[in-house]
Amino acid sequence: MSQPYLMTDTDEILDEDILIELLKKYSNAITCVCFMGGDVAPQEVEKLSIFLHEITNNCIKTAWYSGKQHLPENFGFRHFDFIKLGLYIKHLGGFGQYIYQPTILLHRKRNDGRHDKNIL
Repeated sequence: MSQPYLMTDTDEILDEDILIELLKKYSNAITCVCFMGGDVAPQEVEKLSIFLHEITNNCIKTAWYSGKQHLPENFGFRHFDFIKLGLYIKHLGGFGQYIYQPTILLHRKRNDGRHDKNIL
């Protein structure tokens, strides 16, 4: 079963200023920022990923989790190190479980800059 509360709008807007504050607060403890949701405005999530890569000189990885089944049209997935698509189905477990989940699509940027597209 999916987690409906993860799909609701909390009215909290994540913007560049908040990301800067988080980077200041947690400094070197941050190695990756994972955006959850943003399905209503995927280009805004993309913009934040680009911003993070620019201000950290690509030292912080970015990821996006979307419950959608497909990437939006004209979406710049190459601006992310990881993208996970599809609903989370609790009884099938997470990525650490070796159970085939046909609802999960994972995009991953390799160290050489190329992207893998895997169905888990």
